[in-house]
Amino acid sequence: MELIGQRTPNLVLHSCGGGVFTIPYGNDLVKGVAILRVSLLLQICPLKYRYTLSKASEAITKEPLSATPGLNHIILTVSNTERSRAFCGDLLGFPVTIIEEDPDKSFFFTCGGVQFFFFPSRQPTPNDRFSEFRIGLDHLSFSAPSMEALQELADKLTAAGVDTKGVEQFIHTGNWYVSFRDPDNIQLEYWLP
Repeated sequence: MELIGQRTPNLVLHSCGGGVFTIPYGNDLVKGVAILRVSLLLQICPLKYRYTLSKASEAITKEPLSATPGLNHIILTVSNTERSRAFCGDLLGFPVTIIEEDPDKSFFFTCGGVQFFFFPSRQPTPNDRFSEFRIGLDHLSFSAPSMEALQELADKLTAAGVDTKGVEQFIHTGNWYVSFRDPDNIQLEYWLP
């Protein structure tokens, strides 16, 4: 027996006798029936096929990673926590919390239910700057509540000497946004959904 595919709403199994079993499992009630069917197959199939069947049963019962209710936290490595804290707290207005127990006075803030932590590099590279052209993060985008909020942020960034093109439109979707960079060159956006 081999597991040949997991397709919603069916799980397709080759049986040890050469037949094919299709087990529907679109919701919890049907998942229970599918588990019962796999359990019955485990009892009647030879021992050498039972491992595959037990893995099939696990595939039915485990919640997929995509079932997460959302993002929990993001950790950003910065070159200077004090400078980043002033940028995030004083300029952008996030309510930062300093981690007092940390000698580097790292900090965090919460936005949209997601916590953003800022820590210094434990192995700093001299004159290192963020680049979205390397593997990893490209940019972070925060939701803007209104067009007025976008314009207000663009004006505030310009007055503080932060490089920005102001309010722009993403032609592919029609969304309006403000793009800018933090002191470590991490690209940030304020995006109007």
